[in-house]
Amino acid sequence: MARPRRSGGRGSKASRTAKGISQLPWQSVENTFPPVELLNPEQMEQLHATSMRVLSEAGIRVMGDNVVEIFKQAGALVDANSKNIRIDEDLVNQALKTAPGSFTLTARNPDKQLVLGGNNVSFSLVAGPPN
Repeated sequence: MARPRRSGGRGSKASRTAKGISQLPWQSVENTFPPVELLNPEQMEQLHATSMRVLSEAGIRVMGDNVVEIFKQAGALVDANSKNIRIDEDLVNQALKTAPGSFTLTARNPDKQLVLGGNNVSFSLVAGPPN
């Protein structure tokens, strides 16, 4: 006696794509509303102070030797054996001064470049960041 066939799988996907899924044209999306303030200024300062304490006292453990070297050259306190890095608040503040408010992620198709940061909104999958 023959078993009933399962539904779904490649055949089902092929039938969906044969009709075609309608897709909106490519566009850049910008948020025109002010950002939601989740913390008041005192809470934000407390969060910053606590994070600076964690970074300077406990530090972070990294996996790559190249990362250890980058932090060592930047002036962080590095334990090469455990790969634990402690970062002083001054070092964090220096790095924050050099960080851009936004940057452009250029795709293979330059018409679909993506601006990240600022008031720009990005909708994307995280299925293949290296690609």
